[in-house]
Amino acid sequence: MHYRQFQYLLLFLFFLFLTQTSESQEKTDFKGKVLDKQTGTPVEMATLLLNDLGKWGVTDEDGLFLIPQLNSGSYIVELSCLGYTKIQFTVVVKPKMEPLIIELEQASLSLPEVVVTAQEKKLTTSSKIEQNAIRHLQPKSLVDVFQLLPGQITKNPTLATPAQIKLREMKENDNSALGAAVIVDGVPISNNANLQVTSTTRSGTGNKAPTVAGAGIDLRSITTDNIESIEVIRGIPSAEYGDLTSGAVIVKTKAGETPYEGKMALDPETKIFYLGKGFLLNNEKGSLNFGIDYTESYQDKRRKYEGFKRLTGNLGYSNTFLKETKPISFNVRLSYFETIDDAKTDPELKSDEVINSSFKGFRAGLNGMWQLDLPWLTNLSYNFSGSYTHNKDYIKDLKTVTAGTMPLATSYEEGEHEANFIPSEYYSEMTIDGKPFNIFAQIKGSMAFNIGNWHNNIKLGVEWRTDGNNGNGKQFNINYPPVINSISTLRPRSYKDIPSLNTLAIFVDDRFSFPIGLTEFTGRMGLRFNNTQPQGLFTTNGNTTLEPRVNLRYQFLNNTNNSTFNDLALRFGYGIAAKMPTLLHLYPDKAYFDSISFNYYDGSDSSLAVVTTKIVEDTGNSNLKPSYNQKFEAGLDFSLGKVSGKVTAYHEKQTRGFGFSRVPLFLKHTEYQVNGADKNPFFVEGEGVYYYENNQIFPATSVQDTAFSFYRIPVNDQVRIKKGIEYTLNLGKIEPVSTDVIVDGAWLCTETYNTQKTY
Repeated sequence: MHYRQFQYLLLFLFFLFLTQTSESQEKTDFKGKVLDKQTGTPVEMATLLLNDLGKWGVTDEDGLFLIPQLNSGSYIVELSCLGYTKIQFTVVVKPKMEPLIIELEQASLSLPEVVVTAQEKKLTTSSKIEQNAIRHLQPKSLVDVFQLLPGQITKNPTLATPAQIKLREMKENDNSALGAAVIVDGVPISNNANLQVTSTTRSGTGNKAPTVAGAGIDLRSITTDNIESIEVIRGIPSAEYGDLTSGAVIVKTKAGETPYEGKMALDPETKIFYLGKGFLLNNEKGSLNFGIDYTESYQDKRRKYEGFKRLTGNLGYSNTFLKETKPISFNVRLSYFETIDDAKTDPELKSDEVINSSFKGFRAGLNGMWQLDLPWLTNLSYNFSGSYTHNKDYIKDLKTVTAGTMPLATSYEEGEHEANFIPSEYYSEMTIDGKPFNIFAQIKGSMAFNIGNWHNNIKLGVEWRTDGNNGNGKQFNINYPPVINSISTLRPRSYKDIPSLNTLAIFVDDRFSFPIGLTEFTGRMGLRFNNTQPQGLFTTNGNTTLEPRVNLRYQFLNNTNNSTFNDLALRFGYGIAAKMPTLLHLYPDKAYFDSISFNYYDGSDSSLAVVTTKIVEDTGNSNLKPSYNQKFEAGLDFSLGKVSGKVTAYHEKQTRGFGFSRVPLFLKHTEYQVNGADKNPFFVEGEGVYYYENNQIFPATSVQDTAFSFYRIPVNDQVRIKKGIEYTLNLGKIEPVSTDVIVDGAWLCTETYNTQKTY
């Protein structure tokens, strides 16, 4: 689809927004009261959602709710409140209907029925994990929750190493993890400005300190105790989610009243302490939630000099205004996070070697929804956030020169330069100081309308992202470098001169359903347009992508057209998702090469070293493109008596994955030779090496030599194919123990290959 066609599509949808009107019939207010089933007291801040209409309401301090001006008919209502079990029911709205009385059960592991597994969604291939399931699992960090997904292998939780998202694969992969979006309260957590690597030109994304640069976020930094629910989208996500390839993890934190929650978890490796509470403020002034987590972990408790520490704090305020007319929700979230990876040498063996990696920062977000209920606009949603992080890696290690001593190059200019000598043994200290920041803004409007029996809910939105890094970068004493015994060397580099990465996105998404006789067809279709480093809406200095996404479901058997199946449906999905290159790939380091032209060392002032420096200023790749993932899915859902299940076959092909490829380089330089001792050689800039003999000056003998080396550049050289079958089978409840028997699993096949020539 060309961009002009995309513009016509947007104009058509905008016209549709303006011209749709509600059917002319008598309107009825849907109202009632929500009570606590155990105590009979009113439940405040419970949310009622009518998905087909996109309308919603919130209870006040007396448990009362009002959703005004509904057409007569039957509607599915979702009712949820923090601390209570979510319910779904059907309500028939008719004129002069009596207010409903609805009871909610408190969510507790002591209830007769508690869901402690991931619940599969119908239209998309995704799993919803509620608070009871999280509490039952007792995870140490967000990564442990993925054990509840079909096909995942159960492992002992550990915080010893950085944790990455794995979706439909057995082993971690940087491109897959980078393309898995983590979205907390509507805000994506970005890793696009992470530059914590030693040198892109020498080792790509390598670093002696633990790093996730060029990959996904480190999930160890996210504690689960303050989380209300998690949705993991493995299939084709809605078009409103962007800058991803593998899938999305949607996290919703707690908002509302909760009792004091305390947690202390101890095992041979880990200590976890958590305290949280949710307060309802008087006079309907909203709710205030806080949570504090502190964690220590040691892979081997005998080695206390190697460990991981985490400190997080979360504060949230939520309220809904104008509840009886045009309600507008208002949510503010503040969070602080800090993690430290420590690794020191055993004091009894060798002292002073240290690897320390710290990660700390804060996020602030404001989001909400305004139910305008206009003929052309049902809801207007807003989401604004900002984050600032300070990443600091400190590496101190002992360096030993294999030749006893060698010349030290320190020049930032090409050519021949006189050099100093490195001691035969020294400690190198390097700090990689990164200060990533992220700004996110999203506005989206939705309109729910019916055309006969065809229900539609269209979203149209615009989004802006900025990622930058204002850190001091790689800093070290150039006379004691972290890299020796190599032609390819390092120089300090600041990150402050690296441009920020800006992305503008526009998306449209339609969720629809309509009956076909006694069967039902539902679907979701969307299109997303991304523009990186935009000059205008459709003009760019970077890259643009178009991402169509479709999910369809046809239910051809249900309890109204047969007596055997409650549900029998086929699903199909197709989608394209794109991940933009990160700052690490767009602005790699310069490449420095230092060839020894002359090396004379006798321990006296007569010692002389001359080095020829070659600098590759631009190691970027002007042809670097976004990474693409094309997904196909087909599935079958069924419900037969007490037995239900879901089977999904999928095929994914991610192309243009990011990597670093070696580029060969031939280094021509002059080598000088001075035969004999006591010649007092010296160097003249721009001329060469000379020496004294019999009180006369002579030029040193010279020969031309060529050395071979290489450097790395960012490339789109990775292809990763995933295919397989996922299944979930619920065999029904065993009544005596009130337990459902659930079997899930997957057959997975992953193929990865490189499309570039290697050297």
